[in-house]
Amino acid sequence: MQPGLLWQRVPALTLAFAFAAGPAPAGAVDFSGKTIEWVIPFGVAGGSDVWARFNGPILSKYLPGKPVIVVKNVPGGGSITGTNQFAAT
Repeated sequence: MQPGLLWQRVPALTLAFAFAAGPAPAGAVDFSGKTIEWVIPFGVAGGSDVWARFNGPILSKYLPGKPVIVVKNVPGGGSITGTNQFAAT
C-alpha cells in the first residue's frame, strides 16, 4: 500500500463512522396545551407566509402533544425586524 493512500482514506472512514452512528436521541418533549409562534419576517401572502401556513397544521400533527401553531408575520427592514424579534425570544 502506498503511504499517502492511508491518509486519503482516513477522512472518508471518519465520515462513514459518524453517519453510521446516527443522530443522538433527543429528550422527551411534550407540547401538550402549548402554542408555538412561528415568526415569518416577511409580509402576508408572500411565499414564506404561504409555505408556513400550509405546513403549520402538518407540523402540529407530527409534534408530540399536537400544539397549536400560530404564524405571525413581522415585515419590515428587509426581514431584519422579524429576525430581531425571533432572536429576542
